[in-house]
Amino acid sequence: SPPPGENEDRARVRGLRSLILLNNLINPNGVDQISSALRENTTLLTLDLSSNFVQNRGAKSLADAVRTHPTLQTLALRSNGVGDDGAMALAQMVQHNHTITCLDLHDNEISEHACDKLRRAWGSADERSTGGLKIPRGRFTTPQPSEPPPPPSGNEAARGARLQRDANKP
Repeated sequence: SPPPGENEDRARVRGLRSLILLNNLINPNGVDQISSALRENTTLLTLDLSSNFVQNRGAKSLADAVRTHPTLQTLALRSNGVGDDGAMALAQMVQHNHTITCLDLHDNEISEHACDKLRRAWGSADERSTGGLKIPRGRFTTPQPSEPPPPPSGNEAARGARLQRDANKP
């Protein structure tokens, strides 16, 4: 028999429509528990786990749970240490789940290659707007060369010439 109150907790999770847990120090183990609860929930519209410690393992766990979720529209994982492995799992998820209309992955460690995969997966659903995918943009461009340093002032040039002359003395 379940502990007292567990059935009521499960009923609340099943009917939950929005879950916002910003800055709660949630690690991949905590995400596993949230993912497990998501499998029982059929009403959640928004899940925001921004600024936690979801990382790749947690992103994979969420991707698996959300893959067939019937109502989730917004998944926010901003600033969570998600890298390419987690992004690839989420890209596979969005190919199968067409209810997701906003996926926020800003401020994560996702390469340009993984961002391209996410864009292609996101674009495979006709009803999605491109504005609903929030991933790093322009962050991976090749930096432009900096401007050359200004020429040395008169005193610096004279000191440099003196050092050069002294270095040539026997």
